[in-house]
Amino acid sequence: MTVGAIAAGAYGVPRSTRDVDILVSVATPGSVEAIIEHLNCVVSFDSQVTFDTLTRGRRHVGKSRGIPPFKVELFETFDDPFVKSEFSRRTKVFFPILARDTWLPTPEDVVVQKLRWGRNKDIEAERKSSGCRIAGF
Repeated sequence: MTVGAIAAGAYGVPRSTRDVDILVSVATPGSVEAIIEHLNCVVSFDSQVTFDTLTRGRRHVGKSRGIPPFKVELFETFDDPFVKSEFSRRTKVFFPILARDTWLPTPEDVVVQKLRWGRNKDIEAERKSSGCRIAGF
């Protein structure tokens, strides 16, 4: 499922982040490794697994082989009630920028995830796009 700025842009104002964030189900042992192997022709992944700073979920970071290169992050689903429910509610949507169907979280789940992360760049981008002038938002 495509998450992050691409998912937010599908429902709101697109913004360039030079990365692609994908949430993958890891219910089957070895499934993440199979995805990484399948993407090897277009993405070079680091051999070291990292942990997401905010959720402590496992993250695989790579760089596309195309020009210009961009960052690709695979986030593994994990034992978190929100992540599990977000993934279960995903919907298949035709995404014009990609010219294909892609799985996306619901618009509500995108907002909740951005609030969970609480990153200044997300809050500032939302405040500027909505024109919200409430203190602290």
